[in-house]
Amino acid sequence: MNLIELTNSGLDSKQQALILGLPVVIKTRDYDAQFYSAMGCLDDLPVEERRQKVERDVAVLFGE
Repeated sequence: MNLIELTNSGLDSKQQALILGLPVVIKTRDYDAQFYSAMGCLDDLPVEERRQKVERDVAVLFGE
């Protein structure tokens, strides 16, 4: 086993990466309901509330 294989075998595949030969810890995030909510997903809102929120956001964005 060479050095790269040995280093890779000790990494947690979901939270660490090998960059330029150095193990680097990165923070990952799950793609769950909390993630989509933080990104602005409106699926959990009723249709009318969703439409109103989009209209308000468009007005703020374009200054209307």
